[in-house]
Amino acid sequence: MQEKAYIKLWERIHQGENDFDAIIESNMGKTETVRIVALTLKNGTKEVLATSLLEREKFSIDDISKIYCLRWHIEECYKRLKIGCELENFSGKSLEAVLQEF
Repeated sequence: MQEKAYIKLWERIHQGENDFDAIIESNMGKTETVRIVALTLKNGTKEVLATSLLEREKFSIDDISKIYCLRWHIEECYKRLKIGCELENFSGKSLEAVLQEF
């Protein structure tokens, strides 16, 4: 989570909180409770994650960190595929139009 976009959450993190629940509001006015986990990376910087895994007894901070590391590689692969296929540049929006261009 970017510090400039979530100032109040980062204030809590700077005060020493590293695992807490917060209510996030979307651009459309919908709210959702998320778990905020602050991790300190090897280089000393803070990585702040929002997750729907609210059960602390099932998912520790260490578990969240490992899951994030595994997920990061998947997200990077999706990004490369998306850029390579130029998904934003299809002329049509229907399945048929996209399949024809692809």
